[in-house]
Amino acid sequence: MSAKLLEALGAASHSLDSAKERRVSERKVVSLRARVQLPDSTVLDGQTVDLSKTGVGLYSPRQLQTDQDCRLTIELSVCGENLELRLLGRVCYCREQAAGRFRTGMRFVGMEAGTAKLLSQLLS
Repeated sequence: MSAKLLEALGAASHSLDSAKERRVSERKVVSLRARVQLPDSTVLDGQTVDLSKTGVGLYSPRQLQTDQDCRLTIELSVCGENLELRLLGRVCYCREQAAGRFRTGMRFVGMEAGTAKLLSQLLS
């Protein structure tokens, strides 16, 4: 099921190995809508770049502060099912890629068991 789900999302599996790679788990390259809620309750529309069991890479329309905790909602719509992954992410880095476009890396913190299971199924 999970391989079909990722295929339907247009995902590709990549280890993205490099000497500088510090990720704990393998990433899947996948483009999904992500809402980022900042501590002041501002909500930003973002787009995922990659996803792993421990974090997410995404594009944000605004600079996010390193070590800032944000609520994430990643939307999935596959085979007639609409799902939302609700996560808490801590900003590891945020770099401007172009005017109004920031590449952000977040590490998940305090993930609920059900969300961890769903994420693991999606990525296996």
